[in-house]
Amino acid sequence: MKVLFWIQKILWVLLLILVLNPTEIILGQNLSSDEEYLSIIEKIKKGEDTETDYTKLRMLYTQTSFYQPESAERDENILKMTQAWIDKHDNEAIEIGNQLLEGEYLNPFVHDLFAKIYKESGEGDPLFHLLMFINIITSIQGDGKSYETAYQVISTWEEKAMMTFVRVSPVDQVFEPTLHDGHCYHVIQVKADETGEISDLYFNIDIPYQKAQQTGPVVTAPVITPPTPTPALQPITTYTDPTGQFSIHFPAGFSLLASQTNLIQCLTPNNGNLYLIISDYANTMKAFSDEVLNRPASFSGESQFQAGNLSGKIQLYTMSGSFQVLDGKSYAVLLVTYAGIDYGLVVVLPAESYSAAQNWLSALVTGVQYQPATSPPPVVLTPTVTPTFQVTNSLEYTVLDGLFQVLLPAGSSQGGKWPNIAEYQTPSQGTLYILSGDTAGTLNLFRQDLTQKQGKMLSQPVLFQTDEGVQGRMEINTMVGNFQAADGKDYISFLVSYERPEGALVIIVPNNLYTEAQGWISPLITDVTFQAIQPTPSPFLTPMPTATTMVTPPPSPSVSTTTLPSETLPPLSGL
Repeated sequence: MKVLFWIQKILWVLLLILVLNPTEIILGQNLSSDEEYLSIIEKIKKGEDTETDYTKLRMLYTQTSFYQPESAERDENILKMTQAWIDKHDNEAIEIGNQLLEGEYLNPFVHDLFAKIYKESGEGDPLFHLLMFINIITSIQGDGKSYETAYQVISTWEEKAMMTFVRVSPVDQVFEPTLHDGHCYHVIQVKADETGEISDLYFNIDIPYQKAQQTGPVVTAPVITPPTPTPALQPITTYTDPTGQFSIHFPAGFSLLASQTNLIQCLTPNNGNLYLIISDYANTMKAFSDEVLNRPASFSGESQFQAGNLSGKIQLYTMSGSFQVLDGKSYAVLLVTYAGIDYGLVVVLPAESYSAAQNWLSALVTGVQYQPATSPPPVVLTPTVTPTFQVTNSLEYTVLDGLFQVLLPAGSSQGGKWPNIAEYQTPSQGTLYILSGDTAGTLNLFRQDLTQKQGKMLSQPVLFQTDEGVQGRMEINTMVGNFQAADGKDYISFLVSYERPEGALVIIVPNNLYTEAQGWISPLITDVTFQAIQPTPSPFLTPMPTATTMVTPPPSPSVSTTTLPSETLPPLSGL
């Protein structure tokens, strides 16, 4: 009887534990694939997830009961969402998109559409969906260049999103898988959006193919490609820098292709490209010059000319391939400099078109105007300002590779975390984003968001040095709303880059707390530490050169001021 009494007592205790704390009992059990996947997705939606391995999450999704590599209904709804976005029916597109994410939250194509819709409308959280798109795409293994290194995808929409990510468009539809060495592939011929170069992209479709064989027909790409609109290139006639000192008039036939902090790229007549260097002049021009000399290129000659009150010089080279495409063709390259100013031009066009381009080339290089400043621009923030309050109990943040370390101001607390971005809440109701990895590309995402938030430059970029002598550059802008919420409030943003590309900072504070924040911003941006020397990646064979150090070049030697309208350009050797 004693044994029975103790058994009953133990059962009562277990029942009491289950009643009072059932959650712990349940969470202690092994979750099914469906339950584990849905619990992780719920954390991501709430912003509570910071450490998810998206490769493993995608593989976990393929083990769930609701994984469908093929769905005619889903494909049709994505097309409807895309068309609603194109037609500016944002509410309809958002409603369809929410339904799609309920059924397939890891569809990168849908997240990319959401990011575009929210960015254009100024509503929602475009940064969240952009980061989801990046998280998913960068978790896809492989480089797509061969069968052996094919992208490992789990749906055709990952294929389409990857093509968006690497900026190519399919030339033909692929309907049947290709079998190679016991595996299934989609081999898609694509065309580079910027250069027009044709190549093949390889996608390993083993997982969706095997799933489809179990549940239905063989996986093929949707017959109808979503009509993603390609915006027409905008003609450009003039450019004036923010100070109003420098301006250039473009001849007819120029179109704006891309804009970066250090240069503007345009398409020219005769299938050429113009790179207008507008900041970080010495380093950017040296990068172009070094690339020309390293090809190697052949020097054809130089000439001097007059552009208003400026004396200019042209150095002419021929080289194999352009700055962005090694196609084996011969190109003419003009390096155009102006005495006494930190602006320059680089023009590249097919050598066979050089003679036909003489008229617009002469008009271009002489169409520059420069008005010296009568007084220096106001300095809004000096990086050596003494803190207005004592900094104690500082925290440190080190990126995963250990190459970049930041000393955080007292009172900071960790916020969200995404690949290559760590968020902290700072004093003065501010937010700090610590960037690693592709810092130049991530900074450009913030700059793009600035344009959507009525961003205006508050002053010329502030140049400074860190405590260990690394050159830094800070862009200060006003904006309406912060990077994560269009709340209609006024903010000041600081985009901080360094000559070392391993790290960068983005800071935002309310406009009315700007003065108070200077005290901790100054030591924050100068107390960073870079641990190891890393070679600066080549700015060529990529869409745009990337700014690095802030070096002010010595004035070019003075040249003849005689106007030579008929001899502005040197002759090209061999023509």
